[in-house]
Amino acid sequence: MLDQDGLSAPSCHVHYDVVEHHWPETLDNANILGHKFVICPWTGDAQRQSPDGYKRAAELFNKAGEGSRKAGIQFGYHNHFWEFIPALVPGGQLPYDFLLEATNPVNAKMELDLCGITVAGKDPLAYFRKYPDRFALARERPE
Repeated sequence: MLDQDGLSAPSCHVHYDVVEHHWPETLDNANILGHKFVICPWTGDAQRQSPDGYKRAAELFNKAGEGSRKAGIQFGYHNHFWEFIPALVPGGQLPYDFLLEATNPVNAKMELDLCGITVAGKDPLAYFRKYPDRFALARERPE
């Protein structure tokens, strides 16, 4: 239907469970649809409350990103406000900062939700400056 109507689907969101349990077939489907990016939009509530939850997420995102890169697709993570609130993460970092530091920049990009980061009282431009290679879906505004 996309081809018939001259449309493209450059990216999609898939649930954490899909990344964890159905990744190879998701990448196959993404290639069929022509996705360039597959984004995980959140981790589960219970996982965010676990001391090792974000560590497990980072490990999964690194693995998923490596597999997607081999398939010619970029993996990414979409934040919400709660990644900018102190939580149970290794080293006492903000969860988002931990995910940025614990994932490979080549394999895991970030889709920065400007509403989420702003609601949490953080500066999105500071993140763009600090991690210029992590936001593949962000584009400069033309002059």
